[in-house]
Amino acid sequence: MEKKLNEGRICIREGKVFIDGLRAFDGVACTIAVTPETAESRLLGDKTPSTRWIGLKITASMTRARRTKWGKEVIKKYLDSGETPEFTIQGIMDDKSSDYYRKFGAETVTAAGCVPTGEFNLISLDGESNTLLTDVTTFAVKELII
Repeated sequence: MEKKLNEGRICIREGKVFIDGLRAFDGVACTIAVTPETAESRLLGDKTPSTRWIGLKITASMTRARRTKWGKEVIKKYLDSGETPEFTIQGIMDDKSSDYYRKFGAETVTAAGCVPTGEFNLISLDGESNTLLTDVTTFAVKELII
């Protein structure tokens, strides 16, 4: 096989996002991230602390082009029922032209128990803007399936 000269870096535009099993065709961006929760300790005479992981903070963020009343529906359902909204978000990165895909295949991450934590912008108006309306929703995540 002939050696490829160009690198096949991952194009982050190539992928899909699902919310509760339904494809988010209005998805613009999605991130699922983990931040280690750490504990530090130091013994007498130690010049530097010892650090260990004691847990994980899992978060998700999704940017969607506003084409539906999804945000208003989430708020209305909570106001009517008083139940905390919870979702499952699945992201699939499948850039078939990337070196990563050729070596490992599609990358799938599922975040379960996603509870919205950020603000819901119910209306946005700006006479000076020429940008299209997108909503960013942040989530606290209870469980990862990777």
